[in-house]
Amino acid sequence: MQFDIIASDLGFTEGPAWAPDGTLWCVSITHASLYHFTPEGEIIERVEVGGGPNGLVIDADGAVFIAQNGGVYGGKPGTDPGIQVLRNGELSYIVRGGEPDAPNDLCFGPDGRLYFTDPRGDEDPDPEDASTSRPGKLFSCERDGSDLTMHWEGPVLMNGLAFTAEGDALLVIQTMTPQPIWRLPFDLEKGLGEPEEFTRVVDGWPDGMAIDLDGQLWVGTNHDCSVQVFDKHGSFVARHPLPEGTNAANVCFGGPNLDVLYVAGSGGGTVLRADAEVPGLPLRG
Repeated sequence: MQFDIIASDLGFTEGPAWAPDGTLWCVSITHASLYHFTPEGEIIERVEVGGGPNGLVIDADGAVFIAQNGGVYGGKPGTDPGIQVLRNGELSYIVRGGEPDAPNDLCFGPDGRLYFTDPRGDEDPDPEDASTSRPGKLFSCERDGSDLTMHWEGPVLMNGLAFTAEGDALLVIQTMTPQPIWRLPFDLEKGLGEPEEFTRVVDGWPDGMAIDLDGQLWVGTNHDCSVQVFDKHGSFVARHPLPEGTNAANVCFGGPNLDVLYVAGSGGGTVLRADAEVPGLPLRG
């Protein structure tokens, strides 16, 4: 798989997310901004949202939901943590301040609710010593922010998350050692079940992920500078290296057929893309 850098010098890039209108969005934590791109990487607009935008998901109407960490990890202090929404050019909050402490990544579930992780925003945690960080939390809410519910507290540096292709489980990445990807069974009537370890990356630190139509996981992996692929049972399939120094924070599928893989490369503030040769799962929402 050949990755091409289509944008650079954007700070600590995260996201990314493909929009219904055929454009790409990503965030920059250190620039406290969203970047909106053409599929080829030309910047359409930059939207300043303050703090540290840490993740994105876009609904079917094109509203951009933002995991706002409040300014940690190199962001700009002075902005409340929570979930922001950019809709028709207007920025607002649906969840604001108090709890959660520092939202990181988010996705819509089969039940239409918005699920998001909160690693609590501890600065400079020791990835080899979980005692240096507070337990992470997993939340969900309705898309208007109502009925905020905490589902799970425990793994430190809770990070990327995605529902399986079948919608029968939520997968959650723990970037801190021992760096597993957790699986929480899901049922529309019963909700989320008890977490169990699903798989681990072969090297590096897992960060964010996307799912293809075959149910495979495509995992952006820091400190290995790769995207690692696992089948729907958690077995390792392939490792796709990125250009040296770009790193891999998070990934999404895009393009007219959702068969282009976009990567937010936090090294060098890059956005990369490659032909995936397999279509991604359309995001719920």
